[in-house]
Amino acid sequence: MLSLAQRMLTTLQRRRPTNGAGARLQLAVAATSLGEVRQAVAAGADWINYTQRSLCFDRRLRDSDAWTRECREAIAIAHRGGRRIAVAFAARYGTPELPRVARAAALLAEAGADALIASDLGTLDLIRNECPGLALHVSPQASTTNREAVALYAGEFGATRVAIPTSLPAPRLRHLLAASPVELELFAHGSYGAMLEGQCALSSWITGASVGRDGACSPARVIREHRSGRTVISRLNGVLIDARPADVSASLPAACRGRYRVGRGSAYLFGIHRPENLLEALPTLESPKPIAFRVVPTAGGPERHRALLRAWREALDACIEDPARFAVRDEWRHALAHGGELLPCSASTTEHR
Repeated sequence: MLSLAQRMLTTLQRRRPTNGAGARLQLAVAATSLGEVRQAVAAGADWINYTQRSLCFDRRLRDSDAWTRECREAIAIAHRGGRRIAVAFAARYGTPELPRVARAAALLAEAGADALIASDLGTLDLIRNECPGLALHVSPQASTTNREAVALYAGEFGATRVAIPTSLPAPRLRHLLAASPVELELFAHGSYGAMLEGQCALSSWITGASVGRDGACSPARVIREHRSGRTVISRLNGVLIDARPADVSASLPAACRGRYRVGRGSAYLFGIHRPENLLEALPTLESPKPIAFRVVPTAGGPERHRALLRAWREALDACIEDPARFAVRDEWRHALAHGGELLPCSASTTEHR
């Protein structure tokens, strides 16, 4: 019988999906459920960044847990659709948990994951040593904001892609892209609140937790959801953040995905695309490596998310086909702006020093 290491090596040597592998502009779609994985496949994502609850909110990572089945199914769904999939490790693991992380990484490699995503230096180093040959992506939680940091992750950890935080203005992005030794992933559209590099003021106020400290802005321990008639009620740390119809799917509950009072009504206040609209800037973004654009599920339901994905897929294809004649279409603008009055992320106007 083949050992786990031998099976993992055999898996890594299999032919991977080739969709968009060499495209200059790629669509990377974040998914937190199997339904969102299917939606990303249908939308033509080049990459699916899959976040599973246990890998991001739970340090135990027992081999028999349901997370293994869910990840295997997510990987199978992506590959059947000809898409590549990266699985994220977002929890802040302590030294005692590292052997479990190593086993989890090996299981994901055996299952056929195309890449693993992490931000913690110890986790990155562990995955590099335990799963040689498996692509390693650096999470935006690593707050990579300069060329030296990109070069460090590429040289010391063998990273093939580095995600850039949402808060960098367009001139800084162009500076990073111009000479990057690896692929960079930029936030095209996402759900984020009043935060600065993983320290979210909104989630800290509601839950006492932030990504930079706890590995998640809304840890599983503070999430409570229950059904009342035909309505699903979501609370964080006892604070009501949303009430939606039971037949409407939603991403993991988070403070920035909640609905808040505005005047006499309520609205999903967060989830705007960056002020320096990357859709407008597509033809001007140059890099020796492919550039990925990440779209994160936002408040407003699956229909709005489908419209966002369709707009970005069409825009990237149009720019790849003829960048000189690229022009933003009205229907794309509508898709990105749809969903009510939105407030910008405070970090989007913050310069790094």
